[in-house]
This record gives sequence, C-alpha cells and structure tokens, in this order.
Amino acid sequence: MASITTILQLSLGGLLLDQRAFHAQRDAPDGLRRGALLVAFVGLLVGIAAWIGNLGEYLTQPNPNQLLETLLRGVVQLPLYQELVAESPDLGSAVEQSIGQSNGLLVSNPLQGLLGLFFAPLVALLVWFIFGSIVHVTARILGGEGSFNQTLACTALASGANLLALVQLIPYAQVAATTTLGLIATYLAVRESHRLSSWRSFGAITLGPVLFTLLIGGLFCCVLFLAVNSTVPGVVR
Repeated sequence: MASITTILQLSLGGLLLDQRAFHAQRDAPDGLRRGALLVAFVGLLVGIAAWIGNLGEYLTQPNPNQLLETLLRGVVQLPLYQELVAESPDLGSAVEQSIGQSNGLLVSNPLQGLLGLFFAPLVALLVWFIFGSIVHVTARILGGEGSFNQTLACTALASGANLLALVQLIPYAQVAATTTLGLIATYLAVRESHRLSSWRSFGAITLGPVLFTLLIGGLFCCVLFLAVNSTVPGVVR
C-alpha cells in the first residue's frame, strides 16, 4: 500500500509536470493502485477546501432579508418598472413574490459542502476512470503501446493540478488554472505511457473527448426525437 508520503510526492510531481513522476507511475507494478489513491486523496483535499470556503461564506454572508429589501427598493425606483406596473398592476405583486421566494437561494448551507466532502473523492475517481479510458482507446488507435493500467496510472497524476483549487482566494482563477494544467499533465501522461509523438499525444487527449461529446450529443438528439415523436399528435411514424 502506498504511503501518504508517496501520494504527496506523486501529486506534487503531477502538479509540477515532473517527467520522472510519470516514468515512475508507468513502470510501477502498483501504479494503478497508487493512482486511485492519489485521485481520491486530492479529491478529498479539494472537498475539504470547498467545505471550509462554504463555511466561511456562511459565517460572513449578509442578512438575506435586508439584501432582498434593498434589491426590491432599487427595482421599484426604476422608471421602466414604474411604467410597466402602471400598465399591468399584477406585475408589481409578481415581482415582490419572486424576490421573496429567492430568500433561500441566498443562504449558504454548510451542510451541502459537508456532503460534497464525501462525494468529492468518488466523483474524482469516476471522472478519472472515464476520461482515462477514453484517452487510452484514442491513444491505442493512434499507435500507442501502453497498457490500460499504465494509462490510468499516469493520467492519475493529472489530478495533482487540482491542488491549485485549494487556493480559492481568487474566484474562478483556480478553475482556469486546474483545467489548463490538467490538460498539460494528461498530455504528458499519454506521451510517457504510450511513447507517442507530441502531435499524436495531443490528438489522443483531444480527439477522444470530442468523439465522446459528439456521441452523447447524438444519443441525446435521438432520445429527444423519439420523445417528441411519441407525444406530439399528428407526427408521422
């Protein structure tokens, strides 16, 4: 069983795009097991960070009732709103009711973040397995020679980029950073595990997800067509 120290070294290797970490994962007999532990561990850390951020937001959020009252006063004072209400008096009560019902949406619930704390590792493992499987199939089509276990073992290092999500001081910055760095790490994982050229490695991480998206889109269109065909009268069957 891989130790916490090994998992931390692998996560930092993936974060820093260290090729030695990818080589070690490719050649390790327990690379798949270490990869799974790495993905789950990073997912747990991200879940903890998200829960702490959600808890801080809950403790520092403004009073939702006062916020909605301020918003309603601002809307009522708009000339356009006053003209619309003069033409349709029911509009005023509808707006007030809609804003009043938004009270619960403004309240941050730390219990939601606590649930995410448990589901974050499971979601990370599921995404890693699906994406790694797609990349592996595409890499083999393009001439790759790595095994399925080697592909998953190396692509697990891409989850090290999610460590940037622990720094959530700048909104949305961690999303852009983790996405970009994660793709670069996946590119290195494919190149090292399958020994492909640069362009073939790039094609493996882009062609597979694109084909998968097109497949899902096509299935969705077929299901939508069948649903409309069965419910709308007058449609030729």
